[in-house]
Amino acid sequence: MGELREAWGETVRFGLDNPDLYVILSDPRRGRDSPALASGVRALEERVHRVAAAGLLRVAEARAVALIHAAGTGAILSLLEQPVGERDPELATTLLDAVLDRILTGEVESTTDAVPATHHTAVVTLRAVTDDLAALSAPERALLAEWLDRVIESH
Repeated sequence: MGELREAWGETVRFGLDNPDLYVILSDPRRGRDSPALASGVRALEERVHRVAAAGLLRVAEARAVALIHAAGTGAILSLLEQPVGERDPELATTLLDAVLDRILTGEVESTTDAVPATHHTAVVTLRAVTDDLAALSAPERALLAEWLDRVIESH
C-alpha cells in the first residue's frame, strides 16, 4: 500500500502546486485526450494490478482504479476551492483511507454476501493473473476471465 500512498501524495502535491494545469486536466471535456492524463491513469492501473496480483484487492481492478481516480480528483479540486491557509491538510489522506478501506482485503464483510470475502479475494487475485496462465490457451484464458469478471461483478 506504500506505493499507492506515495503516488497519491505525489498527485495531490502536483495538483496543489499546479492548480491551473490540474483544473484543465481534470475537466472531462478537455483532459480526456491528454497524453499526460492517460499516462497517469496507466501508472495507477499498473499499481492497482500489482495490489490485485498480491491478493490484496477485493474489488475488480477497473473499479479500484475508478474509485481512486475519482477520489483523488475530488480531493484535489475540493482543496483548490479553499484558500491556501484554510485547507484541511488531512482531507486527501482521510479520503484515500476511506477508499482503501473499501477496496482492500482485511475488513470483515457481511455473511449474507453471495460470495464470501475470502473467496471473493481469491477470485480477484486469480483474475489479476489470468493473462499470465501459460498452461491455458488464449480462448481458455478469455473464458476464465469472463467467468471471474461475472463473479466479481456479482459481489
